[in-house]
Amino acid sequence: MKVLIIDDNHDLVKLMKCRFTGSGHVVETAFAGYEVLGLAKSGYTPDVIILDLFLPEISGPELIATLINRWEFAKIYIHSAHAKNAKAFSRSVCGCFHKGTHSIKDMIKKIEVDNPASAQKKHITV
Repeated sequence: MKVLIIDDNHDLVKLMKCRFTGSGHVVETAFAGYEVLGLAKSGYTPDVIILDLFLPEISGPELIATLINRWEFAKIYIHSAHAKNAKAFSRSVCGCFHKGTHSIKDMIKKIEVDNPASAQKKHITV
C-alpha cells in the first residue's frame, strides 16, 4: 500500500515511516502543505493519506479539500492531538487517530483492515 504521511513533527514522521515500511508499505512523507502540493503535481498517487490537522503554510482542514480534489480515491485518516476537531470532516475522512492515545501498530492494523485490497499490494524487499 502506498502511504503518504503528512505531519510537521519530524521525529514522529520518521518513526511512523519506519513502522509502516517495516509492515511492507511504501511510504512518502511531507512536513508542510506545499510539499504535498508538489507531490500531487509530480504524479504521485497514494492509497492512504495520514494527515495532521495543524501544519505550517496550509492547515490540515484547508488541505483536506485539496487532497480530495487531487486524489479522490485515496483514503484520508486524521492523526492529530486535536482529533476531536476531525469530526467536522466526517464525510471526508475514513478515520481519526488521537496522537498519544493510538499506537502506530494499532493505526496500521486499522488502516489495513479498512483497505484490504491496498494492504495486499505491500512492497516486499528481498
